[in-house]
Amino acid sequence: MPNHSPFSRYLLIGFAALMLGAAMPDLNWMVAKARQLSGAHPPGTTVRTVYIDGVRMR
Repeated sequence: MPNHSPFSRYLLIGFAALMLGAAMPDLNWMVAKARQLSGAHPPGTTVRTVYIDGVRMR
């Protein structure tokens, strides 16, 4: 097993922070897409579900 230096650990944390920062502008879109895929809808909304050949479509 290689000897991990603190520098490589901080470098890895830095890369992770950069990737998270790069993904932040798309955060609203990703949350909206996750809600759509999970089927969660705000209270008081109506969702029409149509089945075509046994496949659920929205």
